Order: sequence, then structure tokens, then C-alpha cells
Amino acid sequence: MLLKFRCPEGKMMVETFKGDWGWCRMDGSMEVPYCVEPEDYMNMEFELHPGSIKKLVNKNEKVIGGIVKASSYNSFGEKSEWSLGCDDYFNDEAASSICRHLGFMDGKRIPLHKKMFVDLESTLQFGWTHVSCDYSDATMMSPHCHAVEYKTAVERMLGAVCFETDVAAVECYEQPALQCRNGGRAAKKNWEKSYVELWHTKRES
Repeated sequence: MLLKFRCPEGKMMVETFKGDWGWCRMDGSMEVPYCVEPEDYMNMEFELHPGSIKKLVNKNEKVIGGIVKASSYNSFGEKSEWSLGCDDYFNDEAASSICRHLGFMDGKRIPLHKKMFVDLESTLQFGWTHVSCDYSDATMMSPHCHAVEYKTAVERMLGAVCFETDVAAVECYEQPALQCRNGGRAAKKNWEKSYVELWHTKRES
């Protein structure tokens, strides 16, 4: 079932991958947009750095894989510096989410290779760790995705310190993968054709 949402005047919507549409999954969970005050709005953007690995650039010269670079931005146009993700607790659902942010249909984690570091900015630091999602169709701002700022994780001793060998890397696909994932609860069947379109007005709780 697809549900269309709208926000009260003066608030901003944190959208799903379908914009202002939300939906129910086969397991009963929901993926829906939500509304925030403009000063609380934040979103993420990503880039992939393939280094010198040719197979991570397709025939159209589009980068399809490599080291993940992330940056956050707010409603005022302010943007954080690009940073790296640590692969501690990083799962395929999160990799797929990152790829969907980049316009792909799916993706997965891939092993880091030293060739990926070719021409990578030496000033990049770890920005995020414990990046995971429960479903591959959730955006990184969804309640179904989780991450901890790397600095916070180190200060609170939430995990081991990350090194160059722990940088997160992904490969993205133009078509969705057919297999079910073991790392989360995402159902990979193509059941979207059975959605019933509805108009839903989101009310303040």
C-alpha cells in the first residue's frame, strides 16, 4: 500500500526514496516521510571513489563502486566536509541505501582494496561508524537506518578505533538484486505492483 504524505505549513519533509510517498512492507513495517522544523532538517549525500580499479567505472564512465564519501547538509545550505565511513557493523542494507541515494537500484558491501586509495584526498577523516539499515529501501535519514558519529563513538568507547583498512566501500547496481539478504529483514520480492494508491494527510500527534 502506498500512502501520500504532506507536512503542516512551516515544516519540512524528510522524504523517502519515493519522495512524499510512504509504504507498508510485506512484514508489516512501514517506510514513511516525516516532518521537522526547518532548523532541525538534515540530509546526507554520498560520492564513490573507485581509485584505479577500472571495473568500478562502467562503460558510460559512471562510477559504480569504491570508497564511500559522505557529507551532511541542512535547510540553510550549510554542508559538512566530506568524510569516510568505518565498516564496523556496516551491512548490505546500508550499502544498498547509499547506492539508492546515488540513483542506483541496489548495492552491496565490497572488500576494500589498496587501489581504491589512488588519488583519494589525504585529508579525509572518519566521520561515521556503526552504519547499518534494517531495510535496503530506507534512506539514511529513516528511523530504519542507524549511524554514530565517529568522534562520538571514540569518546564513548562504543567500538574499536578505525584504521585505513576499515574504510567502507560499496558496489552499486542498476537493477535490484534478486537474493534475500541475511543481514536484515528486507524482503526482495517485487510486490510494489500490488500497491493501492491512497492520499494520506499527516496530522500532528
